[in-house]
Amino acid sequence: MIPNIFVSSTIDDLHHLRDAVRDTLQEMALTPVMSEYGDVGYLPTVSAQEACYHTIGDCQMAVLLIGKIYGATGSSGLSVTHNEFRSAREKRIPFILLVDQEVLSFKRVWDGCPDNAKPQAFPGMDNPRS
Repeated sequence: MIPNIFVSSTIDDLHHLRDAVRDTLQEMALTPVMSEYGDVGYLPTVSAQEACYHTIGDCQMAVLLIGKIYGATGSSGLSVTHNEFRSAREKRIPFILLVDQEVLSFKRVWDGCPDNAKPQAFPGMDNPRS
């Protein structure tokens, strides 16, 4: 069986990285599962986001790409990518987390500030608290 690898991230800002991950997985003879390529099945009883969370359960691994854009939040108050991460963890799907270097730099600044002086914004980042 060829393993299915779910690729999770915001799409608009990280499409170039998603394409690179897809190409790499295919070169490794793995099957990338990505919503923009129609790899997430349509389920008439749930939303497109919920279909992604169900599809993760059919994968043997997930790759999560974290950039500066958090993404739109749903009724849970979390972004789709954040919920995909939680779904993978709940289903005990192993994952690889790739984080943009600038986000890691912002996190070091955030962690170094006292709670009452946390920055309210970072350049290009839409939701630093998440």
